[in-house]
Amino acid sequence: MRAGGAAKENIYRRTVTVFAQIPRKHRHAIFDRQMIIRRRDINTAALVWFAVFGCNGHQVTATSEDLQRVMEKEARADLGWFFHQWLYQPGYPQLDVTWQYDAGARKVLLGITQRQKPEWGLFRLPVLTLEFRAANGATLRRDVAVTRGRETVARFDIPFAPAEVRVDPDGKLLLKVTAISRR
Repeated sequence: MRAGGAAKENIYRRTVTVFAQIPRKHRHAIFDRQMIIRRRDINTAALVWFAVFGCNGHQVTATSEDLQRVMEKEARADLGWFFHQWLYQPGYPQLDVTWQYDAGARKVLLGITQRQKPEWGLFRLPVLTLEFRAANGATLRRDVAVTRGRETVARFDIPFAPAEVRVDPDGKLLLKVTAISRR
């Protein structure tokens, strides 16, 4: 084996070791939660990222644009919107949520309003998880896409009358729920 081959093998082994030490929920927290690329692609892109920029034994400066190129190549998708809102746009989503249950139709009408400062702009949340809880403890989760505009309206079939609605119950997204109210 050539000396260069051994070095590449060591870099790859170190990369895998470093990446494996990062807890899974943190490896996939942003990209997986936004459902923009598959987990396999995230792992591959992260390994490429670490091998090229993080674990090669040299002082290398990698930019956000470098990460974006690696992630877009693996995802085979334009992720400009994602990097713009999470790296360059100030602030974070601040949401007011209102809901109303129609017992006859067994449906929840839900409204989400982005209330962050206007200079922060609007945020796109392709997957926002909601948890509906009944008084007896029954729960049901549904996802809603917050994609365009300040207001989002959604309807969900819910087989019980919710006593409470939780937004992002696992705390996976960077956001603040400023109000949850029943209409």
